[in-house]
Amino acid sequence: APKRARGSFVFFTLDARPQIIKENPGIKFTDVGVIMGEKWRALSTEEKEKYEAMAQQDKKRFNDEMEAYTKNKQANIAAEKAKFPPAAAYPHYAQSHPPPPHHYAEQHPEVHA
Repeated sequence: APKRARGSFVFFTLDARPQIIKENPGIKFTDVGVIMGEKWRALSTEEKEKYEAMAQQDKKRFNDEMEAYTKNKQANIAAEKAKFPPAAAYPHYAQSHPPPPHHYAEQHPEVHA
Protein backbone atom coordinates (compact mmCIF):
# COMPACT_ATOMS: atom_id res chain seq x y z
CA ALA A 1 0.00 0.00 0.00
CA PRO A 2 1.22 3.53 -0.64
CA LYS A 3 2.62 5.56 2.23
CA ARG A 4 0.20 8.08 3.67
CA ALA A 5 0.51 11.74 2.73
CA ARG A 6 2.60 13.89 5.04
CA GLY A 7 1.22 17.04 6.57
CA SER A 8 2.77 20.49 6.44
CA PHE A 9 4.10 20.19 10.01
CA VAL A 10 5.92 16.97 9.12
CA PHE A 11 7.69 18.70 6.23
CA PHE A 12 8.60 21.54 8.60
CA THR A 13 10.06 19.08 11.12
CA LEU A 14 12.19 17.47 8.42
CA ASP A 15 13.74 20.89 7.79
CA ALA A 16 13.90 22.09 11.40
CA ARG A 17 15.04 18.99 13.32
CA PRO A 18 18.69 18.92 12.10
CA GLN A 19 19.09 22.64 12.86
CA ILE A 20 17.59 22.29 16.35
CA ILE A 21 19.83 19.32 17.18
CA LYS A 22 22.85 21.22 15.87
CA GLU A 23 22.02 24.28 18.01
CA ASN A 24 21.26 22.17 21.12
CA PRO A 25 23.65 19.19 21.32
CA GLY A 26 22.54 16.52 23.80
CA ILE A 27 18.92 17.69 23.78
CA LYS A 28 16.24 15.14 24.70
CA PHE A 29 14.02 13.81 21.94
CA THR A 30 10.90 15.13 23.66
CA ASP A 31 12.42 18.60 24.00
CA VAL A 32 13.15 18.64 20.26
CA GLY A 33 9.43 18.15 19.66
CA VAL A 34 8.54 20.96 22.04
CA ILE A 35 10.94 23.36 20.32
CA MET A 36 9.66 22.37 16.86
CA GLY A 37 6.08 23.01 17.99
CA GLU A 38 7.03 26.44 19.31
CA LYS A 39 8.85 27.31 16.09
CA TRP A 40 5.91 26.09 13.98
CA ARG A 41 3.46 28.27 15.92
CA ALA A 42 5.83 31.24 15.53
CA LEU A 43 5.97 30.91 11.72
CA SER A 44 4.00 33.44 9.71
CA THR A 45 1.35 32.37 7.22
CA GLU A 46 3.71 33.18 4.34
CA GLU A 47 6.44 30.98 5.83
CA LYS A 48 3.98 28.12 6.35
CA GLU A 49 2.81 28.30 2.71
CA LYS A 50 6.02 26.57 1.57
CA TYR A 51 5.28 23.56 3.77
CA GLU A 52 1.57 23.57 2.96
CA ALA A 53 2.41 23.47 -0.76
CA MET A 54 4.70 20.50 -0.10
CA ALA A 55 1.87 18.80 1.81
CA GLN A 56 -0.59 19.42 -1.04
CA GLN A 57 1.87 17.95 -3.53
CA ASP A 58 2.39 14.91 -1.30
CA LYS A 59 -1.38 14.49 -0.91
CA LYS A 60 -1.72 14.46 -4.71
CA ARG A 61 1.07 11.86 -4.90
CA PHE A 62 -0.71 9.70 -2.32
CA ASN A 63 -4.08 9.95 -4.11
CA ASP A 64 -2.49 9.00 -7.45
CA GLU A 65 -0.62 6.06 -5.93
CA MET A 66 -3.70 4.92 -4.01
CA GLU A 67 -5.84 4.99 -7.15
CA ALA A 68 -3.29 2.88 -9.04
CA TYR A 69 -2.92 0.55 -6.05
CA THR A 70 -6.67 0.05 -5.72
CA LYS A 71 -7.11 -0.69 -9.43
CA ASN A 72 -4.21 -3.14 -9.36
CA LYS A 73 -5.52 -4.78 -6.19
CA GLN A 74 -8.99 -5.25 -7.69
CA ALA A 75 -7.46 -6.75 -10.84
CA ASN A 76 -5.38 -9.15 -8.73
CA ILE A 77 -8.41 -10.23 -6.72
CA ALA A 78 -10.39 -10.88 -9.91
CA ALA A 79 -7.49 -12.91 -11.35
CA GLU A 80 -7.21 -14.98 -8.15
CA LYS A 81 -10.94 -15.74 -8.19
CA ALA A 82 -10.73 -16.80 -11.83
CA LYS A 83 -7.93 -19.28 -11.03
CA PHE A 84 -9.98 -21.32 -8.59
CA PRO A 85 -13.52 -22.45 -9.44
CA PRO A 86 -16.01 -22.51 -6.59
CA ALA A 87 -15.62 -25.59 -4.42
CA ALA A 88 -18.33 -28.25 -4.39
CA ALA A 89 -20.32 -28.73 -1.20
CA TYR A 90 -19.54 -32.42 -0.66
CA PRO A 91 -15.81 -32.03 0.15
CA HIS A 92 -16.72 -29.55 2.89
CA TYR A 93 -19.33 -31.95 4.27
CA ALA A 94 -17.00 -34.95 4.11
CA GLN A 95 -14.26 -33.05 5.88
CA SER A 96 -16.53 -32.01 8.75
CA HIS A 97 -18.19 -35.48 9.04
CA PRO A 98 -15.52 -38.19 9.11
CA PRO A 99 -16.62 -41.77 8.49
CA PRO A 100 -17.44 -43.86 11.56
CA PRO A 101 -14.73 -46.14 12.96
CA HIS A 102 -14.48 -49.73 11.62
CA HIS A 103 -15.74 -51.38 14.79
CA TYR A 104 -18.98 -49.37 14.52
CA ALA A 105 -20.04 -51.40 11.47
CA GLU A 106 -19.40 -54.65 13.35
CA GLN A 107 -21.53 -53.55 16.29
CA HIS A 108 -24.35 -52.16 14.11
CA PRO A 109 -24.84 -54.41 11.06
CA GLU A 110 -28.28 -52.87 10.37
CA VAL A 111 -26.66 -49.54 9.41
CA HIS A 112 -24.36 -50.97 6.74
CA ALA A 113 -25.84 -53.34 4.19
